[in-house]
Amino acid sequence: MARGRLLATTAAFESRDPYDFVTTAREVPGGWEVAGRKEFVAGGQIADLFVLYARDGASGDLLPFLVERGDPGVIVEPLALAGVRSLGSATLTLDRVWLDAGRLIHPSDGQAVMNRFLRNRRVMTASAALGRMRAIVDQCLGALARRQRGGRAVVEYPNVQAAIGGMFAGIEASRALVHRALTEIDSESRDATFDPIATSAKHFVASTAIGIGMTVLQLQGGEGYMQKHPWERYLRDSLALVGGQGAQELLLIQLGQRALQDMEQRQKKAVTDYEKAFDALSDGLEAKAKK
Repeated sequence: MARGRLLATTAAFESRDPYDFVTTAREVPGGWEVAGRKEFVAGGQIADLFVLYARDGASGDLLPFLVERGDPGVIVEPLALAGVRSLGSATLTLDRVWLDAGRLIHPSDGQAVMNRFLRNRRVMTASAALGRMRAIVDQCLGALARRQRGGRAVVEYPNVQAAIGGMFAGIEASRALVHRALTEIDSESRDATFDPIATSAKHFVASTAIGIGMTVLQLQGGEGYMQKHPWERYLRDSLALVGGQGAQELLLIQLGQRALQDMEQRQKKAVTDYEKAFDALSDGLEAKAKK
């Protein structure tokens, strides 16, 4: 992989609750036997290796394994999607696949391993979506600049200018949030399993990307729905962000839970600080009274 000769991808999604995997791993002499099905694997059609997450049948722990495409019992089937078709998505089936002991990537708590991966994956997803946003808006403006309606250039109409301004604001706000998330990657204070800034960036950029896609379609009129132009494809691809790297509503739930935890911690700290200040004041007054 380091030489670029092999491609690896993650196989986790099972169309169930997060981490509620039914793909199981059973320890057998010399290794493990893995069985199950991963409904959606990004890049699965072209991947040589899969970082697969499975439930240990004995302990119930979540474990990560390295599975090779050519392992006996591994079945890769193309998966058709409405958008992001170049992603090469696939469904991965494991029919009692035997793996030697060295294929176990981490001996325990694969959920923590996955969470550390997702922290960065959300920033990566937001960064890629931001770049595509900028590109589609540039293409859209170039097309509008060459178009006239009612004897005037389309871009001279105030409502068109307002729509362009809204897209510009969305891109710049997204850029600021993504840059903030990127600067937090190497921060020593970064949470080991959940990054609220990266999560906020993914949610905000995804919502903005879909909104820009709708605006572009409206600005392009009938051409917006023609496959010979990039507009409708961009919107289809952007809709994949609704569920990719954490469903949008789930991200809000996670952020809401974190906000409540932070508030509780701030309140506890405020009480502690008040008690310390009160004790210090009381000690000072007592010492002064003794003098």
